[in-house]
Amino acid sequence: MSRNINGEGSIYQRKVGRWIAAAYVPVVGGGIRRQPVYAKTRAEASNKLRELVDRAQKNVPMPPPRLTLAAYLEVAGPRQAARAGDHLAGP
Repeated sequence: MSRNINGEGSIYQRKVGRWIAAAYVPVVGGGIRRQPVYAKTRAEASNKLRELVDRAQKNVPMPPPRLTLAAYLEVAGPRQAARAGDHLAGP
């Protein structure tokens, strides 16, 4: 089994068979936290880990786990708020 270098994240399997990918990502308000994502297959976990690491390298903060839509739009800025408003308005 090979080891990952710092910042690459990790992938492991739980006893129930689900795969977990985890990486340290920046969070809204500053700081970093370990963010796990769950998947059914190792390949799917690897893809999700790649997305997490790319997001961390671009320094895009993750929202807190219990963030309301209004609070997210306040933090995300006007561009994201406009996109979310378009999505919520419907066709």
